[in-house]
This record gives sequence, C-alpha cells and structure tokens, in this order.
Amino acid sequence: MESKEEAMMMVAAPAAGAGEAKNGPPVAVDKAGAAPADRADAAVLAKVEMDRKLSMIKAWEESEKSKAQNKYRRAEKKMLSAIMAWEKTKKAAEKLEKKKAEYAEKMRNQAAGIHKAAEEKRASVEATRREAILKYEDMAVYIHPYIHTPTTTYIAFVPQKSLAIAFLCALLGRYCLLKGIACNAYPLCALCSMVYYM
Repeated sequence: MESKEEAMMMVAAPAAGAGEAKNGPPVAVDKAGAAPADRADAAVLAKVEMDRKLSMIKAWEESEKSKAQNKYRRAEKKMLSAIMAWEKTKKAAEKLEKKKAEYAEKMRNQAAGIHKAAEEKRASVEATRREAILKYEDMAVYIHPYIHTPTTTYIAFVPQKSLAIAFLCALLGRYCLLKGIACNAYPLCALCSMVYYM
C-alpha cells in the first residue's frame, strides 16, 4: 500500500509541472524520452486507475444486482401475499357455501319433520273425530228404538235446561249441538233426545 501511495505522490509531482515551464509557455514533453522511473510510475498509475475503474464497475454491477434482487423479492413477496389472501378468501367462501348448504339441508329436514308431525297430528285429530262420530252413531242406533216424542203433559215435568237444549236444536234448523252436524232423523235427534231425557 505504501509503495502505491509513494508512486502516486512521485508521479503526481512531475505531472503537475509537466508540459509547463516555470516562467514560460507550455512545453511539450516527450513521453518516450522520459526517464524510466516516470514510465514505471505512469504504468503503476494506469494500473491503479484501471483497478479503480474495475472496482467501480464491479461495485456498480453488485449494486444493480442487489437492487434488482430486492425489487424482485418485494414484488414476489407482494405477489405471494396477494395469492395467499386470494386463497384464504376462496377457502372462506367455500367454507361459507358449505355451511349455507348444510344449514339449508338442515332447515329442509326440519321443515319436512314439522310437516310430517303436522300430518300425523291432523291424522290423529281426524281419527279421534271419526271415532267420536262412530261412537255417537252407535249410541244413536242403540237408543233410537227407545225414543218417544214427548207429549205436552210430559214436557211440564222436564227440567228447564234439557228443554232449552231440545228447543234450541229445533230452532237452529235441527243442528245437533253434540254431534256438530245437521240432524235429519227426527224433529229432535237421538242425542238431543238423550240430553232431553237426562
């Protein structure tokens, strides 16, 4: 290192004054006729200058490479984060669609269960109603032969409540209050007569 610095100092001193006289116009210096020490110094200086230029070129090249790599890494990182965000969004959307489908199926099953339970209850109520109708029709068939139309003298001893029910049935157009249907058998149906006689 010292030899390079010494060479630069030695070369720099004559180079500053080369081509100029102290008190006159510039004088051309013949490089071929220069001393061998000056040529060696010039060669060392040229080599140092070349090394400096090469090192600057190499530094610039490394700088550009690192800039390009950093730019690529930033772009790659940005792209990867965008891809990961897109992937997460797609997964979340698929999960949501799956949950929606499961919930829709659950609600359809629940609605079908409610419909089935309602049908069963309707069938049960209908069966109970038919059983009640059959029961009262059987009672009417059994009681029918024993029904007597009350006479006016007999009505006087009938309790007021039963009489009111019988007359109400007659006034309502023979609509049986117990059966809930129109009565066509007699002026008073068997069930009304049964209530009447109770």
